[in-house]
Order: sequence, then C-alpha cells, then structure tokens
Amino acid sequence: MYWLITVVYLRATRKERKELAGKGQLRAFLRYPDSLPGSLSGIWNPGIVTPTEGALRFQPAAYETRESSGRSTNFTVADVSERWTITGKDRKYLPASAGYEAVTLATDKGRVELAASPESLDLLAVIRPPLGQDGPGPRGH
Repeated sequence: MYWLITVVYLRATRKERKELAGKGQLRAFLRYPDSLPGSLSGIWNPGIVTPTEGALRFQPAAYETRESSGRSTNFTVADVSERWTITGKDRKYLPASAGYEAVTLATDKGRVELAASPESLDLLAVIRPPLGQDGPGPRGH
C-alpha cells in the first residue's frame, strides 16, 4: 500500500513540475534567514515562483492545491548564491521527500533563501543574463 501511495505522489509531483516549468514557474519554499527568532518569516513558506531577468515574484500557495494563500511579493534580485543541499534542522517545515536544494538571494528586501528541487532551481538561470550580455535589469549596467 505504501508503495502505491508513493508512486501516485511521485507521478503527480512530476506532472505538476512539468506544468509549472511550461509556464516558466516553479514550486518553491521561501524564508528570510535574518528574521527574528520565532518569526513565521524564518520558516519555509510554500509558493509559486516566477523568475524574470533581475527579479522574481513569489506567490504564497497552499501546497497540494496551488491556490493562492496570500499577497504576492516581488523581489529585485542583485545576486544568487551557489546551491546548497538542505539537511538537518533546515529541513523543518519542508515536505518529507528528500533532495531539496536552496540558494540565497540578495534582494531589495534583504537576504532571502529559496528551496526547491534541483530541476526547478535550474529555472532561476533566467534571473541572470548570459555572461557577456548585459540586460536592462538592475544587474545590466
């Protein structure tokens, strides 16, 4: 029975990831690492991320249904760190499935950490223009 539930969950997750990627979006979790201890901003909050050159939009969403659960936030992104694997206590408030990676973003609203599957994080490449090609965004000059 456990095996059947796992297979159904994995198929649904793959289908959702493909749908979102087709729209240039990804399912991700966001937190503010510099928030006050005990603040809800310090836990991983689920949502849909829409990256664009030099920016991203985070729309909080209920995890299973993808229904909006709050006001979206737009971030101007100045820098994206290298990826790191989520382990130990950092996994708190993330779904039980393993394999999440995260990046730290320097934004106009302070430092933000964004966690998602490695395949989903590949979509963040649109934030930075290719090397040698300056874009019109905040990083373009």
